[in-house]
Amino acid sequence: MLYHNRRRVEHFLYAWPFIVGILFIFFASVIDGKLFPVVEKFTITAREEMGEHTLISGYMTKARSCRFIAVDATTLTQTGGREDVPLKFLDNPEDDSFSRPVGAQRWGIWQLLVPKGTNIVTFVAHHECTFMWTTKTELITFIVVK
Repeated sequence: MLYHNRRRVEHFLYAWPFIVGILFIFFASVIDGKLFPVVEKFTITAREEMGEHTLISGYMTKARSCRFIAVDATTLTQTGGREDVPLKFLDNPEDDSFSRPVGAQRWGIWQLLVPKGTNIVTFVAHHECTFMWTTKTELITFIVVK
């Protein structure tokens, strides 16, 4: 019996670095964008309603040199769920994956098509800062007045 338990302990001791490594990568990927955001001071300075679309622009500071992947725009539905909001970069319509340099800069004009019956929009940026995960940075949550 003692020998059998000893073998289990040995297997655990061989496996624990792997288990700790997996847990580290998981938790690091979750908190990376919160502790070390890629984009800081994301501010909307101009809004304009153009029919069904909302046009916005502003300024931000890119704090880390990471490759840009995408910005997700979502809204809360009346049932409490999330719905994607179509977002188009009018400032660079040919290249949606353009990576900006580090530093303070202006952005926009971006075009949003917010669904009827919703008005709270959240932007989340996705960047590749390491090959192990995608870094998510919540940029802003704001109200669209229609």
